[in-house]
Amino acid sequence: MRISDLTQEERKAFEEHLLSTYRYDAATGKLINKKWNREYPGMINKSNGYVYVFVYFRGERFQIWKHRLVFFLVRHRFPKEIDHINGIKTDNRIENLREVSRSENEANKLRRWKKILTQDCPAYTKDAGSFVPDSDKGNFPRRYRECSSFTSLF
Repeated sequence: MRISDLTQEERKAFEEHLLSTYRYDAATGKLINKKWNREYPGMINKSNGYVYVFVYFRGERFQIWKHRLVFFLVRHRFPKEIDHINGIKTDNRIENLREVSRSENEANKLRRWKKILTQDCPAYTKDAGSFVPDSDKGNFPRRYRECSSFTSLF
């Protein structure tokens, strides 16, 4: 089930459930399950690299991106877009998360890709500015896919 499928009243109850079930430890950067008093690390989605957790509420299972849950526990709201400042999708410390617009998030992603690719990919450096990568690695020309920094992105 998706959070967006909940009514406004159900969503409020769901958010109260999150606040009563989990806490974020800013000193360690860990998400803690209050019931068991231990870390709830989550799992990495192999297709996009983000960490997700399962939350059970009223007999339903919800999959939530860990960075969104951490942001909610600290700021008490779910933003539309969150940026990992250092570009590391598994680094969900609150100081590494910031609310951004969709266009800011996309621009940051592109800036990070260009920085990584230009470090060791002569073909990309030569063509910089003429090729805009997207999230589908199959759309990258072969000469970029052979660069070690490119393969480390996926």
